[in-house]
Order: sequence, then structure tokens, then C-alpha cells
Amino acid sequence: MNKRFIANVSLLFVVNLLVKPFWIFGIDRTVQNTVGAAAYGVYFALFNYSFLLQTLLDFGVNNYNSRAVAQNRQWLNEHFGGIMAVKVLLAFGYLLLCFAGAFALGYNRFQLHLLLLLCINQVLVSYIGYFRSNLQGLHLFKADSLLSVLDKLLMIGICAVILWGGLLPAPLQVAWFVYAQTAGYVLTCVTGLVVAGRHLHKPVFNLDYRYLAGILRKSYPFALAGVLMSVYNRIDTVMLEKMLPADGAHEAGIYASAYRLLDAVNMIGVLLSTILLPMFSRMLIKKEPVAPLVSFSAKTLYALATAGAVCCYFYSNQLMHLLYVEANGYYASVFGWLILSFIAISSVYVFGSLLAANHNLWHVNTIALLSVALNVALNYLLIPHYKALGAAWAALITQSLAAILFVVAAVVKLRLKVSPATVIAVVAYAGVYVVLANTGSKYLPLPWYASFLLTMAAALPVARAMGLLQFKKVWQAGSA
Repeated sequence: MNKRFIANVSLLFVVNLLVKPFWIFGIDRTVQNTVGAAAYGVYFALFNYSFLLQTLLDFGVNNYNSRAVAQNRQWLNEHFGGIMAVKVLLAFGYLLLCFAGAFALGYNRFQLHLLLLLCINQVLVSYIGYFRSNLQGLHLFKADSLLSVLDKLLMIGICAVILWGGLLPAPLQVAWFVYAQTAGYVLTCVTGLVVAGRHLHKPVFNLDYRYLAGILRKSYPFALAGVLMSVYNRIDTVMLEKMLPADGAHEAGIYASAYRLLDAVNMIGVLLSTILLPMFSRMLIKKEPVAPLVSFSAKTLYALATAGAVCCYFYSNQLMHLLYVEANGYYASVFGWLILSFIAISSVYVFGSLLAANHNLWHVNTIALLSVALNVALNYLLIPHYKALGAAWAALITQSLAAILFVVAAVVKLRLKVSPATVIAVVAYAGVYVVLANTGSKYLPLPWYASFLLTMAAALPVARAMGLLQFKKVWQAGSA
């Protein structure tokens, strides 16, 4: 199982690392540099607002479906039509709630227009996610990997024409950027339906209300977890834009510049969790030991996340000035603190997926609810005084607490054994990397980008020396 896990993760990472970084840094960043931090900040705040309730679009159906298909392949044929009908109703409910909140918040006509487009995009993303959940449950990871980047490939092509084609009659507008996203999602959604449909045999589309109630009753714990985690991950930008009427859009734009890099590295954890959830589910239903896979994935992701986050913290000033035309020391401070939260987020992906696969959703939701309360309270206290920097501090504190609680809950519920040597190695590795990154950023007689890459490259040998990476042992275990 570990050998298959490594092969699947490698494929998923390769195709995504070839496409998504170019979207983030080549397209998305260029749009912000072109339209300015304030205009992009309006878009980013609205995007995060549309994302807050995005989980209601599938109400946990995608995660529930991935788990169900992984455990019983006949589930796809029996329930595809019914779930598609359920998702139509959920889309109407999502749009209604989003716009009820938007009117209450006093968004203007332009913001409402942009929000409608972004909400439509979220609906399309939900359908794509459902098609992918079927492929993941069937363990068709190659098809899933290609579908995971198709939308970005299409958007890159469309946006490249808009940005560099010289065909625009006027300067770039944020709305055009959103139109390009919509086109990419529509084409990807159609492709996903065709690919998933190849594994179906005459599905029946119906609106059986008893069936609807049954699906929602089984999946609502997943939905609640998704909503709560979306809130404590995305509410900061909305609060920034609304709590700072004088410069909220500009501060949201600065926060977006930092969050973009967190999103980029976050891609690793997201991709890993999409594979871990169905694999954990199948292993648990077959009563196979999950400890080796948990240990391998958690240690590997921690080692990579710590190296990346710590290096970015010490080179935050150089990175921000490299990427953004409006960058200054404040940009660097916001990014430096925010990126450190990726170390905690990486643990949540592994142990949160494990708890969800084991159906310990009460624990997931309790931790998420506590995190929401803490994050909103910290943002309320810090944003008025420290603005985007305060939001970054709030995110780091919240994510760190959530990670600790997820790890403890998973260890207790699944009776995982954690050796003192592992705890020492985890703490020591972080300390060693702080020293390495600090030394490299201040004392290496090299250009900053060379010392940055050299320090990052030290992650593998250092992690192996400290017992956090044991590829040979895991590979042999998978062959046993």
C-alpha cells in the first residue's frame, strides 16, 4: 500500500507542480501587479466570502462519496444520479445564502456582480470535485491527477491571451480575470462529467426527497467540518475588508500577496489529503494497519513544510520584492508570519483526513468550532491595531492550536503509538532548520536566491539524518 501511495502521490504532485505554480505566480500574481493591491484586494475579499459557504454546495457529499466508493464500487452506479440531483438543490441554497449575506453586508452593485460570477465558479468547482471524488474512490488516480489541473491549464491559456496578447481595447479589469476562470471551470466540468460517466451504467436522475434526506443526514458531519474549517481559514480577509473602511481593500490586497504563497505551498497538503482520505478509508474498512502510512505521510510532509516555511520566513523580504511591484517591509512581515502557519496546516491535512476516514467527525467539528471562535476573536482584537499583520498572527495561532488538537485526537482515537524519539526528532529538526535558514540568509557569501535554494535543498539530507524520511524502509514494508 505504501508503494502504491508513493506512486500515486508522485504522479499527482508532478502534474500539479507543472501547472499550478505557473497559474499562481505567472497569471494570478501578474493580475495583482497589473490592477494594483486595492483592486485585487476587493476581488480577493469577495473570493474568500464566496468560499466561506462553498462547503454547502456539496454538504460533505464529495468526501462522503469518495469514502463510500472506495469501500463499495457499486455505490457509484447506484447513487450517481441521485447525488447529481441533490447538488442542484444545494447550489440554489448556496446562492440564496451568499446573496442574503452580501445584501446584509452592504456590497455595492459592482461587488454583487463580481460575487455572482465567483459564486457560479464555486458551483462549478463543486461539481468538478464530485466527479473527482468518484475517480479517487475508484483509485483512478491518473485520471484524477489530469482533471485536477485541467481547469488551470485552460485558464492559463485564456489569461495569457488577455494579459500578453495585446488584444484588449482597455487596461485589464478584475472582472475579465473572473470571466476567464468561469470559462475554464465550465470546460473542465463538462470533461469531468464525460470521464466519470464512462464508469456508469444508465444512472437515474431523480429528486426523491427521502433519498435527499438520507444523503444529507449521512453527510452533514462532513459539511459542518468543511464550513467551520473554511471559516477559520478564510474569514480573515473578509474581516480585513469590512473592519478597515479607510484602507480595508488595500490591506486585503497585501494579505492576498502573502496568502498567494501560502496557497502555493498548501497545494502539497491538499493533493496529499485527496489521496489519503480514500486510502485511509479502504485500509480501515479492511482492518489493515494505518500506522505505517500515517507515520510516513506525517513525517514527510512535516519535514518539507518546516523547511519551506522557515526558509520563506528568513527570506521574506527578498521574496516579496521579487514578486510584487508595490512590495515593502510591511509586505514581508505579513508574509513571514503567515507562511509559518503552513507547518501546522500540513499536520491537519494528514490527521484530519485520518479522523474523517475513521468517521470521528465529532472530534473534527469540535476542533474546527474552537478554531473558528479563536480566529474570529483574535482577528477582532488584532486587525484594528495591526491590520494585515494582525490577521497573519491570528492565522498562525489558530492553525497551531488546531494542529495540536488534531494530532492528539487522532493518536487517542486510533491508538497510535508516538515514540519519544519521534517527538525529539520533530522538535530538533525545526530548531536545526531555524539555525540553517538564519545562517544562510545572513552569512553565506552567495546571492540570496542561491543561498535560499541551498538551504531548501538541505531538507532531504537533514530530515533523513534525523529519521524523518525513511523511503527505503517504507518501500520494503509496502512490498511485504
